[in-house]
Amino acid sequence: MDSNIDEQIRTHLTGDLSSEIPELVKSRLEQTLQLLETEPMPMQHRTHSRHRKSWFVAAAVVLAIGGTLASGFISPAMAETLRKVPFIGQIFEALGDNALQNANRKGLSLPVNLSATDQGITLTITEVLYDGVEIKVGIQESSTSKLPIILDRSDRYEIVKSQTQEDPAHALDIWYHAQTNVRSETSTQNIGILSFESMHGTEPNRDAKISKEFPLPITIKKVGDVEGNWKFQIPVKWNASLTKKIPINKTNKAPDGIGSITLQSVVTSPLGTEIRFTTAEAYPSTSSSWSGFNSDYMVVDENGYIISSAGGQGGPGNQMQTNIVEMKHTKKYDPIPERSKTLIFKPYKSGRRYGDAAITLNPNALPLTLQQGEVGSVTVNSMAFEEDRVVIHYDVNGNDPVGQNLAKDFIQDGKRGFSDNSKLLRVNNGVYSYVGEYPFQKEMPIKLYSSKLRKATFYKELEFQVPIR
Repeated sequence: MDSNIDEQIRTHLTGDLSSEIPELVKSRLEQTLQLLETEPMPMQHRTHSRHRKSWFVAAAVVLAIGGTLASGFISPAMAETLRKVPFIGQIFEALGDNALQNANRKGLSLPVNLSATDQGITLTITEVLYDGVEIKVGIQESSTSKLPIILDRSDRYEIVKSQTQEDPAHALDIWYHAQTNVRSETSTQNIGILSFESMHGTEPNRDAKISKEFPLPITIKKVGDVEGNWKFQIPVKWNASLTKKIPINKTNKAPDGIGSITLQSVVTSPLGTEIRFTTAEAYPSTSSSWSGFNSDYMVVDENGYIISSAGGQGGPGNQMQTNIVEMKHTKKYDPIPERSKTLIFKPYKSGRRYGDAAITLNPNALPLTLQQGEVGSVTVNSMAFEEDRVVIHYDVNGNDPVGQNLAKDFIQDGKRGFSDNSKLLRVNNGVYSYVGEYPFQKEMPIKLYSSKLRKATFYKELEFQVPIR
């Protein structure tokens, strides 16, 4: 019902805007209305969601009135003001991945307006998002002349610790700059996202060292190839209502009776899922001993839906016994779907590769199945060609859906087609259905290639089930 109302409001408010300023207002309306939440919220968040939606609608109506006035009764000064109307999280929405966009839409980000100018370049911190695990910062570059060319999107800034900046929360001893992503909007404006992670990522007492609210001091010494000095004290605040930290501290023994996994904690938020655990294994290892270092870790919900891996880190643990090696792990995964009630942590070892297989796809003779060895198969169900791409729906059937999906490739003219936005749609009776977009032409043949795999080995004794709702 809400989605129908949203669409009616969108159509009515943006339907008849034509001049320069109304077109601007129209785009602002679109940005605002896109933030109207359409997914069902848990019961405890519904009141907040309803109030938030009412605020967005009210803002949209105000902007619509502004658009009407702009068609003939608004001053140039007011027109310029409208151009500067801020929208919370607009850089996160424009440049963030699905997880960051999801967290932004659910209200995890806060607006900031901090600027510093040097060498004719103004850097503005526009928004901050913090879920108690990592920090995301929206940044904008602007200049009256051309900005330095973006040669490397991930290495745009030189960010240093400045001893001259006040740091009452000792944030510089806790947080480090982990990643940058920058995109050019115009020759005089760029937008970017800075990511910060904790230096205490694998430490058991990490959470005790991290404040819920603190200033993050950063100094940027270089933008592209331009040296300068841009200093900020960024206010960071954790929205605890949207983050759930679950202490576990439970140990399961490996089949060899020596190795073990101790699951320490699970953190879930709209930005992602973090799992912290330690492993212990026999040293020296044997062919029959379990190895946490050589294992993979799959996370699914109670319906078998896979929560995709998003990286992680590890390091040596306490060496309590000469014949036991301990490792500390912090693994990151995508956000858990709102429908999920239980998180299942599944240690396993992927099967060995032993050859390959390939078939040429005929769009008029689908579905078509390719065997991937002992592990199972992949089936292409449909191919929909567009002007510059093809949308492929396919199923993975076997005991290692993660490994099988990674083992397959779509190839045209000898080139692999990497799917940046392929995703798992559903799981039904052990069949995993995916959709992906590939930059292929209709006139040239497309091949489906896959390595052949042995079956994966799952360690049921080491599995954990964690209720999350």
